[in-house]
Amino acid sequence: MKKLVVLFAFTLILNGVNAQKQNEADVPDAVKAKFGEMFPDVKNVKWEKENTNYEAEFEVQKVETSAEFDESGAWLQTETHLDVDKLPDSIKDYFSKKLPGKKIAEASVISLANGSVCFEAEVENTDYLFDEGGNLLSTEAKNKEDDADKKN
Repeated sequence: MKKLVVLFAFTLILNGVNAQKQNEADVPDAVKAKFGEMFPDVKNVKWEKENTNYEAEFEVQKVETSAEFDESGAWLQTETHLDVDKLPDSIKDYFSKKLPGKKIAEASVISLANGSVCFEAEVENTDYLFDEGGNLLSTEAKNKEDDADKKN
């Protein structure tokens, strides 16, 4: 089961590499309907297409959030920005022991459709993915294009 969660989460993260901005009019109605059902009060949504999936980027109570759906409208995951100091201690301990002196630049909590939760922490342009217990699942080096896409 753990391998399945790792594979699922890693696949979703890798999909971000191929993201393309999407006009809302080009997002399938099933995707928009599911998004509206899950986030009825959200305005100012930016859409991207990642391979065959659709990602909505928005804010909930001034917190950066994104939700990903497949083309049929099935919800896959929600990623929510998290203050670094709110990461579980086991994850902060990982960095203090394995990468002493390195600073966590960003963090997020990822809720997956299968009910599991993962945490992501970025250190020096590398994303580290952890399970709920603070166990390292995977790492992914980000390239500069990924950062440039986020700023645009």
